[in-house]
Parts: sequence; structure tokens; C-alpha cells
Amino acid sequence: MIKSIFLFFSILLTSNLLACNFGSTHPVLWHYNQMDKVFVGTVIKVGDTQTMDFAYREKDTNIPTYKVRLIVHESYRGDMPDTIDIGKIALAKIKFSEGETYLIYANYMKSDEILATGSVLHVLDPRMEKHSVLKEIAKNPNQKITEYHPFTGEKWAEGEIVNGEPEGEWKYYEITGELKEKGKYKKGKQHGKWRKYFVTDARFYNLFQAIKIGRAGAYELISHKKTTNPKSLYMYELVYISRNDGTEKVVEYLYKNPIEERVTKFKNGQLHGKEKIYNDHGDLMGYQTYKNGLLDGRSRFMQIRVINGKESKVVFDSVFKNGQIYSETIFYFEDGKLENTEQTIVPD
Repeated sequence: MIKSIFLFFSILLTSNLLACNFGSTHPVLWHYNQMDKVFVGTVIKVGDTQTMDFAYREKDTNIPTYKVRLIVHESYRGDMPDTIDIGKIALAKIKFSEGETYLIYANYMKSDEILATGSVLHVLDPRMEKHSVLKEIAKNPNQKITEYHPFTGEKWAEGEIVNGEPEGEWKYYEITGELKEKGKYKKGKQHGKWRKYFVTDARFYNLFQAIKIGRAGAYELISHKKTTNPKSLYMYELVYISRNDGTEKVVEYLYKNPIEERVTKFKNGQLHGKEKIYNDHGDLMGYQTYKNGLLDGRSRFMQIRVINGKESKVVFDSVFKNGQIYSETIFYFEDGKLENTEQTIVPD
């Protein structure tokens, strides 16, 4: 049980997720810069995980997943052959169909020795329009480029492309206009220190905007003004009433200044060094240590719990070797005092 608890928090802390499938508010250029290959292709063969024909098991998860063979029409990042076989990440909510054409963002999976899907979009999907920035790169693979959000017009990403690869400092923004992430690329790979910042959740921001202009039928605006509390982290305060239950709610949003949420180190595209995680008051909440993309060394994460109005703290302290957990200690605090300790040594 102890091991599973820590691994849950470890998943929460991991920053290098692959299968987004455009469900987030990341800019197109963010997806482009994280991937090894970006191309448009038509499916001519789909594997079967029931018979394991043209399929395989992911080494990291042991989950069966199928391969896909495509005819390549356009390549936006990286040289591509006329026909290619790729893997579909097992847990990605993507279903390929023969004869259909897709825009594919893909990465090489070293463990499986295959190019596998990162994000996928059918070419007839309305969201394809915002990916037109790829054609801009194809026309000029050496340029300073800025991407703007298609709906708000706010700056969404900015940096330099050299020979079709990201180079030097890049900045990414949220739909709110807040700085979301920045760092440097070297020869197309993340390298050195990267910083992620707290931003207003895009879904809530859209709701606040709808309330402000009177287009959120379930809510009635009471007031919207700049925050007057000098200690507040935010720029605006919005007060509204829920028409369903009549309760009054107060929210604050848009950070006044960029506040670091996570500081991560990379070496040639792989996590390497200590990654630190903070809360929006600047308190260190945890850290993980990586070596060549794998957890290696000490990791510590603190969780704050409120039970019956009382605040308590749980600290998970673990040691990893080459990506595998070796030992773990959990410290339980109440009223600032250590109440209990649990320790596990994971056998080889």
C-alpha cells in the first residue's frame, strides 16, 4: 500500500507526459517542439491486439497495443519515408481507421524501439485550422515565430526555429495571457533549466469571462473589480451568485506576477537533475531527482491535509535507482509534530 501511494504522487509530479491529443490549451508550437516527428499520413493497415497481429506489448506497461502503417503525404518536422509503421500509445484515446488521414505528432519510444503517437488529429477535425502554423514553418524553417491564440488573439508561444527545429529560449502562455512555461532548446531538444508558472485554469477563466458579460445563465454577477488586498496573488476579484442554490461565491484570478510552480532540468531532451515543485506562495512542496530521463536518487513530496478543520502534513521520502523505487519512508505530522513513521525497503 505504501508503495502504491507514493507512486500515485510520483505520477502527479511527473512533467513529461506524452499523449495529450489536444485536450489541453497547449499551443500548437508546444506540441511541435516536444515531438520528434510531425506529419500527415493516410492509414493503410491497423494492427489487432486480440490476435497480436501487427501489434506489440509496451515494455514499460506490458499493455498490448497495435501498430499503424501510413502513407506519408506531408512532413513538417523531421525527414520521413514514403511509408512508415508507428505504434499507438496504449492508453491514448485514439482510434485509427484504414483509409482515413491524420495529422500525427510522434516521439521515439526507446523502450519499444518504435515511433509512437503523441497527439493525433483527423484532418477533417475543425481544430485542424489552428495547426496552419505548421505550414508557416514549412515555408520558412529558419525564423523567429510567434503563435497567437485563435480565439483570444493573445500571444500563445514565441521562439526561434532553425532548420525546422526549436532553438534558444522559448516562451509559452495560457489562454489568459499569463506566462505558462519558458526554457531553452539546443539542437531541437530541451536543455538546461525550464520553469513552469502558476496560471489561471483555462476552464474557470472562460466561466469567469462568461459571468462577467452576463452569458453564464446559471450565475448572476454581483461585482467584478481589481483586488484591493495588497497581499493577494491575483489581479481581479469576481463575486457572483449561483441561481441554483442562491449561494454567493467569490473568486480571484489572473496572477499579478509569474510565480514558479515547477523548475526542471533537462540534458539533451531528457530530464536530468533535481526537479523542484512549489505552491503559489513559494513554498517548496517536493522534489525529484532524474538521471538521463529516469528517476534516480532522492525524491520527497509533502501533502497538506485538512481533517475536521485541522491541518496535518504527510511527507513521502523515497530513493530511486535507475527508474526503480528502492526504499521509501512516510512521515505523518499533526499539529506540527511527528506522529508516525512507516518505512519500506523494496526488494530487488
